[in-house]
Amino acid sequence: MRNALVASLTVSLVAALSVATFAFDTSKSGPAGGDAAIATAPKKIAALDKVAVIGASISAGFRLGENADPFADSKLQLAHIVGASLLMEHQPVVNAADQSFFFAPVKKSEKALATVKEAEPTMIVALDYLFWFGYGQKKEEQRTLDLDKGLAGLAQFTCPILLGDLPDMTLASNTPDPVFGKPLLAASAVPKPETLKALNAKVAAFAKEHKNVVLVPLADLTAKLQSDAEIEVRGNKYPKGSIDKLMQGDRLHTTLEGTCAVWVFALDTWLATQKDVASASLEFDVKKLVAKLSAKESDAIPAGAPADGTPDKTH
Repeated sequence: MRNALVASLTVSLVAALSVATFAFDTSKSGPAGGDAAIATAPKKIAALDKVAVIGASISAGFRLGENADPFADSKLQLAHIVGASLLMEHQPVVNAADQSFFFAPVKKSEKALATVKEAEPTMIVALDYLFWFGYGQKKEEQRTLDLDKGLAGLAQFTCPILLGDLPDMTLASNTPDPVFGKPLLAASAVPKPETLKALNAKVAAFAKEHKNVVLVPLADLTAKLQSDAEIEVRGNKYPKGSIDKLMQGDRLHTTLEGTCAVWVFALDTWLATQKDVASASLEFDVKKLVAKLSAKESDAIPAGAPADGTPDKTH
């Protein structure tokens, strides 16, 4: 009897020690942690730790989502897209986009730049920031003066800046908007070809003079979109005939998928200038980004507030 009791206690003790050993053995692989989880965790990218978005209607997500009012703040903005593409740990994306930028680009930019400066970002995404400095109903010489002001506002920053150049939007000035029945962009708001060329030369020179600025050639990408040519962006392939998938009917704004593709294009342009960046920490699949964002459309980011893939609802 005694021997049986001792044997039983010995077996129980061994079993308990085995369980305890397994529970505290961090070498075991599994979803709870350990070396395997650490090895597969997306690596942080310093430049993308705290991104700030500044820009006009495309950055502000004009008419994206299901909001019946096209001029209401969109629930799907570029800041959402940026945040959704960052798979590693990062701070909330700062959203300083403003779809009313065209009313007064100089004044609007001052407010947006102040928001960005206060946030102390590690990167600034300014893909359509310069658009209304060059476009709008004004004299040709004023376009150059306004662009100089827009560029001067960016010169104060030393962090990486992804800066889009100015696309030729003549097509949009000739295309009636499906809702309003007339073009959203007046022909008189489009710079003359020689002016547009000079403006883009100035943007390119600015990028060359400032080593932290990466020029994102949106003019070239937009030309391909408008011509309905075949496009490939970081493995995302769009055959001829994809224009309606990537651009809205006004031919001025991108769709959600188009905006995601533009961001992937900008991200890829930046990565081409970098070394040893953990690209596995980034989502380049446009369709996955669209699906991820569509599922979270019920969450909104007010302009000027932090945002990422899961917007901070306290703002």
